[in-house]
This record gives sequence, structure tokens and C-alpha cells, in this order.
Amino acid sequence: MSRTLRTIAGVFALAAATLCVLCEAEADTLQLEAAEQRAFQEAAEVGASLTVRIEVAGETGAVEDQDAGGTSTGLVVGRDGWIVTSAFAVTPGTAGVIVVLPDGSRHAARVVGSDPPRKVVLLKIEPPRPLAEPVPAAKAGLRVGQWTIGLGRAWGGAEPAVAVGVLSAVDRSWGRGVQTDASVSPANYGGPLLDIQGRVIGMLAPLPAESAGMVTGSELYDAGSGVAVPLEDILAVLPRMQTGETLAEGILGISYASRDVMTGLPVIATSRPGSPAAKAGIREGDQLIAVNDTPVDRIAAVRHQLAVRYAGDTVTLTLQRGAGDQQSTRRVEATLVDALPPYQRPMLG
Repeated sequence: MSRTLRTIAGVFALAAATLCVLCEAEADTLQLEAAEQRAFQEAAEVGASLTVRIEVAGETGAVEDQDAGGTSTGLVVGRDGWIVTSAFAVTPGTAGVIVVLPDGSRHAARVVGSDPPRKVVLLKIEPPRPLAEPVPAAKAGLRVGQWTIGLGRAWGGAEPAVAVGVLSAVDRSWGRGVQTDASVSPANYGGPLLDIQGRVIGMLAPLPAESAGMVTGSELYDAGSGVAVPLEDILAVLPRMQTGETLAEGILGISYASRDVMTGLPVIATSRPGSPAAKAGIREGDQLIAVNDTPVDRIAAVRHQLAVRYAGDTVTLTLQRGAGDQQSTRRVEATLVDALPPYQRPMLG
């Protein structure tokens, strides 16, 4: 064979080999996409058995004069009929609640307890048979960038609506929630946020982003992000809500010398008389340096530690008092309350 023919044969062989590699790569890509799609579908199928439709009569969480439609989503958390939903759907003015299970059956529900700081409302129905129970995704295992899947049943239909995104942040809303870029709206508030294995990361809720000036949470609707209350946190207080308790945010009773709530030093300006802080001996000029042995160097860091706690919880606070040779460190305990005693102005005469 001449050198020219050998060269041509070599070129064809190389082209064939390259084409084969490209075909194999394309086949691998198609297989990966098919496997990914199956994973989403299987996770959504698991979540569908936990996702219920919530229909309410009376007041809803409508935004200004917008009609919320009277429907939203709920998440099963107990096989004997325990369901959580969002306070956006079930408000103190709600006159009645109907839960529509995945099989289409309708059941009257009663409000048993609630967690207002996290916008969670606990409902109870009497199902004819045990319901599916969620498998929680461990908070410690959550990673920014992992897949998330949000479900909702507000619009009815045999299958829930599905929204896919990634976990975009953790410890949002002062530690009460995790953030996703999956589409979140009043239609799926109360529904589950899943990982790609079908485990429940949390319940979708309109938690506020106060640092951005959003105080009701519903302003985030259609803003490209949403928040879910971790299921682990809900299950931790579920026994308390099942007894009929309405959980309240814990109050310490302090104000800070700095008005910069994000980066200001946590130096105490006032300790409200009769408050847990005053009873613990916290004084003006003290600087908080740790909460429950977690170091805090900013006002925002203190709030991240305190905002996740409830009235009745006891916290250990480490204080730095004085300066120079007079500086000392002390640890005190304070039991948070749901309300502070009325302030009485001191006066003479």
C-alpha cells in the first residue's frame, strides 16, 4: 500500500474512532439525563403521597385586596391524621378547614396548635386509614447547591404541581428556614420541599426577610426564591403543638448601643426592668460574647441564636463587663418570655 493510501486510511480510522467516542459520550449524556429525570419523578411520587390540598372558609392570608383563592397546600406529618400547613392559608380568622387527601377524599380538619414565628399551623383529621409519613432530610446533611423539589396541590388534579431548583442558602430568616430557588408561591405554601431522594427538607412557608425590608414573607412571591421551615424543627415541637399549644417567640428584653443590626457590636444599651435579661443581671455596657457557648461578635449573630428559641427556653449568655484591669467575663442564665411587663416610668412626687 502506498504512503498516500496509508495516510487516507489512517485519517478515516481516526475519524471513525472520534465519531465512536462522540457517540458514546452522547449516549452517556442521554443515560445521565434519563436517570436524573427518573430521580425527579420518583422523588415527586414519594412526596405526592404526603401532599394534601387545603380548602378554607373565612379569612385567608390574602395580600392586600387580592383573593388568595381559599386553597393552599399541606404536608402530612403523622400517619393518624396530623397535617401542617402555612399560616398564610389558615389564619385566626379562618372559619373552617377541609383537607383533601391524595386519593381525593375530603375530611373536616380542626386547628390544634401553631408555631407563629415559623408560620406553621397544625391540623388534625380523622383519616379512614393510616396516612403516609415523611422521612426527614437531616439538617446537618443539607448542602448549598443540592437539588430541591417543591410540591403543591392548591389547584387540584390527580398529581401535585412540581417545581425544581437548588438549595440556595441555609439559616435564612434568622435561622428559621432554608432557601430554595424553586418556584414558591401561595399555591404551594404548606407543601413539602424535597431532596432528590424524596426526603422532606421542610415545609414551604412565607417567612419574612426583614433585613431586606420584607416583614410578611409574601413579598418574596415570584421573586426567584422561597423559604422552607426544616422538618426536623417542626417535628421537634410537634408534641407541644399536639397538646394545643401556640408557641411564642422567646424575648430576652435588651436593646443595643449600636443601631447597625447587622454588623454592630452586641453591647447592651438597656436591660428592660423585670425582663429575663434584668433578672439575670445583665447591665448597660455589657457585651455579649457567646450564646449557649456559640461565640457571637455581631448583633446579627446574637439574633441568629435567639430567634430560633421559644418562650420558656433557657439560654446561657457569656458577658464581658468593664475594660482594662476591670474587665471580667461572666456567665448567666435567662429564661425567655413571650411578653415583657409594662414599662413604668420612674418619677418623684
